[in-house]
Amino acid sequence: MKKSILIIMLLSSGFFALHLFSSFSENNTESDNTVTIYDRGVNMKMSSYRIPKGWKIDHHIVTAVNNPNKFFTDYKFDFLSSRGELARNFAPIRFSPAFGQPLNRFWPQTIRQLMQPFGQFSTGQPTQANYGRYLYPEGVNIQGLQMLESYVSGTRNGQPFEGVCIAFLAYGSYSSQITGVVIVGPKGQFNNTFETVRQMFQSQQKNHQYTQRINQINQRKMQMNQQVMKQRQMAFQSGQASYKALAKAYDSSNAAFNAYLRGSSSSGSSYGSYSSQDGFNDHLQGVTSFDDAYHGHRVKQNGEYDYWYTDGFGNYYGTNDAGFNPNSLQGSWKRAYPVNNR
Repeated sequence: MKKSILIIMLLSSGFFALHLFSSFSENNTESDNTVTIYDRGVNMKMSSYRIPKGWKIDHHIVTAVNNPNKFFTDYKFDFLSSRGELARNFAPIRFSPAFGQPLNRFWPQTIRQLMQPFGQFSTGQPTQANYGRYLYPEGVNIQGLQMLESYVSGTRNGQPFEGVCIAFLAYGSYSSQITGVVIVGPKGQFNNTFETVRQMFQSQQKNHQYTQRINQINQRKMQMNQQVMKQRQMAFQSGQASYKALAKAYDSSNAAFNAYLRGSSSSGSSYGSYSSQDGFNDHLQGVTSFDDAYHGHRVKQNGEYDYWYTDGFGNYYGTNDAGFNPNSLQGSWKRAYPVNNR
């Protein structure tokens, strides 16, 4: 969620307006090579660009005005040349490293899917930006955002093509997002393609009234996201309090009743029973179980530590250090208590 707010803040600042809040139409021209751009979500002119002869733009952009979890309800934004060159911009895409989507797998899969309408393309692992520094020089040193790129190769219309994917990564162990552009041209001629795209990007003339409107929308989305985070935090704290109260009442019952509970289908936890066999299995696997209020079900975390902490949004941190200060972690972290066999 915090990474989403970071992306919204960067969008509000106008940095990504170059390509995220831009849509082109080959039918809306003010002269032979000037294109007027509109956002269908707010029905406003966004800006104008100059494009060279032989290029056209295919687009459809709709800003998600009232949805705090999405930037756009529809997003297509492609530069296309008569020689097959193209620059495909893509809106923020979310992935979850904590749920089996590490960047090294998510990146190549995403590039293949993005480029599938244009041919068969593949890419390597992302590295530090090279071309990106020339395309987005102002984006090199933004705190909390990492510029990455990778070499792209494939075939388009039966001919070999090559290029780069340039992306910005807002990374979080639970939820991350990337946004950027894929640029390809005929093999051996990519530098010329890249320079043409760079000049088109730099030719942008903004509509400042539109920028103000987008800033207002994104500020409202931040407020909506913050309210959701606050509500989830309150729900988590309430769940923890209820769980501790149940555990205390359970511990105060007599040994015979505890034995009866262990041997029956009843449980002191709303997330299901946790038997001695469950505890043994967790130990063999080297994991620890928690009844997680944020996800609404039991979760397992790698490791067996003496002290656990959670931020209330499904993320956990374990340590054997009795003097560990949870305030050293980013966000608001509180003590978490594993499920125990009672």
